[in-house]
Amino acid sequence: MDKSYYRASLGFVVSANQGAWTLTKPSLNLNLQKFKATNGSMRTRTHSTARHDVSMKLSTMRPSAPKDDIDAQSQTQTQTQAATKNAKKKTGRAAELHTDGDTLLDEPKHILLCATTAAISAINLAQVIQTSMSSSATTQNQLMVCLAVFVAYVFADFASGVYHWAVDNYGDRDTPVFGYQIDAFQGHHKSPWTITERGTFNNLHRACVPAIPLLFLLALLNNYIPTTVQAFGTTFLVSVVMAQEIHKWAHMIEPPKWVKVLQDLKLLLGRRDHGLHHTSPFEHNYCIVSGWCNSFLDKTGFFRFLEAFFHQVNGSKPIAWMLDSKVEEDASKFIFFRRE
Repeated sequence: MDKSYYRASLGFVVSANQGAWTLTKPSLNLNLQKFKATNGSMRTRTHSTARHDVSMKLSTMRPSAPKDDIDAQSQTQTQTQAATKNAKKKTGRAAELHTDGDTLLDEPKHILLCATTAAISAINLAQVIQTSMSSSATTQNQLMVCLAVFVAYVFADFASGVYHWAVDNYGDRDTPVFGYQIDAFQGHHKSPWTITERGTFNNLHRACVPAIPLLFLLALLNNYIPTTVQAFGTTFLVSVVMAQEIHKWAHMIEPPKWVKVLQDLKLLLGRRDHGLHHTSPFEHNYCIVSGWCNSFLDKTGFFRFLEAFFHQVNGSKPIAWMLDSKVEEDASKFIFFRRE
């Protein structure tokens, strides 16, 4: 804070420097008798009384934060520090937060959003099972529902890769709507171990926000849409919501045992497979649900194709190009690439 001064009634000076208020007395040569004669109606006050009056004025000029807010902030800071120490104990490196306002802790609003998503997803799942197992359902209908679930899971992996590629390479924290996610994903490359200390509800709640109305719409339209559509939509949305937690498990040295089994079966993204992404310039292995799409997308140059396309449209260069010129050379193989 810039230093500023407010003169008190008896020559005391109040200064504000770096958020701390101080009271100083620039001169002791106060002619109190003259002061009293000139201002007969006023009483000469002691220095302690003047100090008290100034303090009272300052309290109205700059009210202190409510005690409850201070306590809450202190508790949050203590818990975050504890999580940071826990991460350092596990990995030898302290957790690092790169996004303003970010925290590793689960908050009530995070739990509410995740619980709402789980409840509506359960309703959709129950509706799909009920319709599929009804007397009017044929074996073909049931097989189509299973196929819809499988295709939705694969498509969720693909979608997670496209989104991951986009926020890794374009924009910054000031980008409208997606700025927070962009800042978080790009900061994740600086300290990838931090995600393992993030609470589950904290990790998932942001994806729940767009998923909740879509899941609700699927449940509401149950009697008006094919069961395969409801099965596809529910599976896709739940997989997308879970993508960040699957991502977190892929960074854990010791994930939950049931997760490790699914990783070994290649049903969930594994630590070794995702580790391939975390080498500069971070230009491949973007898919973070099952990882099934990574090999195909990388071998076909899918992301280099997208980068070349957007470079031709608006001249933007992805971060991967700036980190390694070879990535730009690979993108230049596409015929529509615009050379400068």
